[in-house]
Amino acid sequence: MDEAIARRLLEMVSPAEIAVALAAADEVEDRRTRSNRALQLRVEWVRYEAARAERAFHQSKTFTKVGQSNQTGKITRRRTRPPNGF
Repeated sequence: MDEAIARRLLEMVSPAEIAVALAAADEVEDRRTRSNRALQLRVEWVRYEAARAERAFHQSKTFTKVGQSNQTGKITRRRTRPPNGF
């Protein structure tokens, strides 16, 4: 039965039409590949930005432990007692 359907289909569709359909399918596949790659690059960039923001956040937490900003915006360091022996 499949053979009969294939034969009838080939009688109805010209080789040029088959070539056009295959070219269109290739174009759709190429577009999908490019779109997927662009999406992968975007995800990679967002992960990089998130990691960078996380590092900046942790650095700012460390900074606020070491120094504080006064009302004028100048950085002042906390005074700590020197270790014993100094």
